Amino acid sequence: MFTGLITDVGTIDRVQQTDAGREFRIRTSYPALSAGESIAVGGACLTVREFGDGWCTVAAVLTTRGRTTLGDWEAGRRVNLERATQAHGRGCWRSSTSRTS
Repeated sequence: MFTGLITDVGTIDRVQQTDAGREFRIRTSYPALSAGESIAVGGACLTVREFGDGWCTVAAVLTTRGRTTLGDWEAGRRVNLERATQAHGRGCWRSSTSRTS
């Protein structure tokens, strides 16, 4: 789940064509990413494949390419980034309880 609040602006360093779609290496200031973590890149939910200090790679499958503008993205493009909300931390969660009596 995403809040819609952009928390970083990354820059695409590399774009690679793959059999499944396209892979993007993105410079980001996000600390402690995890393989398999979901991040929104330009509004599209993508999965972190690899990561290091100041970068991550994400992949867009052919279906995603066909339904977004990701197919047109090239190295140098700046993209809005947002990490997925986690129930135990990031995001703006407000819980409410109701009492019945």
